[in-house]
Amino acid sequence: MPVIELPNGQHAEFPDNMPLDQIKAVLRQKFPAQPDQQAVQQPQQQAPQDNSDDMYHAVTGPLKDAALGFGQGLVNVVPGVYNLAASGVNALGGNLPKSPMLNVAPDTLSSKVGEIGSFFAGPGLFKAASKLPEVALTARAMMRNPMISEGVNAISNLVKNHPLASSIAGNALLGGAYAPDNQVMGMALGGAAPLIGKGLSSAWNVAKPFAKEPSNLFTSNQDIKNMLLKKHDELEKRASDAYDYVSNEVGNRGISRIPMTTKYMTPGKNLSKEFIEGLQQYLPNSRQNQNLIKEATKGNYNALRKLQTDMYTRGKKNLTSNFEADRLRGSEMLEKRQDINDAIHEHLNTSGHEDLGNILNNANQDWRTLKDVYYNDNMKNSLVKMFDKNVRRVPKNLSTLLSEESIPMNKLREFHPGLDKQIAGNQANKQLRKIATKYGLGPAVVGYEIGKNH
Repeated sequence: MPVIELPNGQHAEFPDNMPLDQIKAVLRQKFPAQPDQQAVQQPQQQAPQDNSDDMYHAVTGPLKDAALGFGQGLVNVVPGVYNLAASGVNALGGNLPKSPMLNVAPDTLSSKVGEIGSFFAGPGLFKAASKLPEVALTARAMMRNPMISEGVNAISNLVKNHPLASSIAGNALLGGAYAPDNQVMGMALGGAAPLIGKGLSSAWNVAKPFAKEPSNLFTSNQDIKNMLLKKHDELEKRASDAYDYVSNEVGNRGISRIPMTTKYMTPGKNLSKEFIEGLQQYLPNSRQNQNLIKEATKGNYNALRKLQTDMYTRGKKNLTSNFEADRLRGSEMLEKRQDINDAIHEHLNTSGHEDLGNILNNANQDWRTLKDVYYNDNMKNSLVKMFDKNVRRVPKNLSTLLSEESIPMNKLREFHPGLDKQIAGNQANKQLRKIATKYGLGPAVVGYEIGKNH
């Protein structure tokens, strides 16, 4: 609706559809002494919108907001620190008034970013300001107060000996100063920042070696156990199947008698009656075992096969004992079992059954590997309990045991390609969980405060 300034200084509105000539006529009638046409102002026409400034304001607006937020953050540090101290005094029964805080920045994302940015620049500016002569003189004067000087020295020692603790405390104070409306929230956020940063830094240092194969970081004790037992069980089954096959063929070919020498026994070449009878000491003194020994001394192949199987089972069980004497006895049993197998292998070769001798030899090689890698004299009994099919107990500290620098552990790791990476990944996983526990307190407090206030 056109607005016209009248000669008396007042303003009058006219309908939009009223022609200009009619408006002039009305004015001449009301103000005959002012016929000047120029007294009538043309109604302002709305100029077309110039969108060329939109981009400029879209860029400069957030920048201005950020600058206001940054400045507001710096200015509010001093009153914020005072208010933080006042809160502490009032919590102890005091009645200190709170200082007003500057609040000129608009409530926009840009201003918040600027205000948060002042968190990082603020300490540097105050550090620079502390070099001013006036500030230095004030500081020296304050240090003459014993209470202040002792407090400063205590803080200095804290910074020197516990840098993370001092960083948490300093950031918590700044956080409280920057958040006057909710200083608990500000302190929680500020104090958590060093914990989160330290935690992320520590976690990255642990995880960085696994950047190319991150899956190893998720290796569990169960994964390591499965890797070890897969190869162990494959070897054991292959050897056992070969022994069973040879046993069947020996019966089919009518060569089920293994000669016994009455002379001095040569280990790995022949067997003697005295040697077989000496194995009674490793078995329970039952009638069944007495008959087994009796048949074995006659060279009965099936009895010898059963005897060496019992020696294998009992020898492995002894290796799981916590007593050194039992473990040594277990090693002896496994060695004598091998003497039986070697003597049978020699007999098969010399009696024209080289094919069975070769199969038995391969089985013996598998058994030697089992004994050398999994059941050697120095293998930890907790690992033997895991290898033994009758126990299969997995140690809680499996990766720690396997990472030990020793001959038995080196053999075990070398025999299982990729085991080193799985062990390292498992241990890194444990470290990451410890880091999460150690540095997770800050984020937990922040989460609690945010949840409580929203």
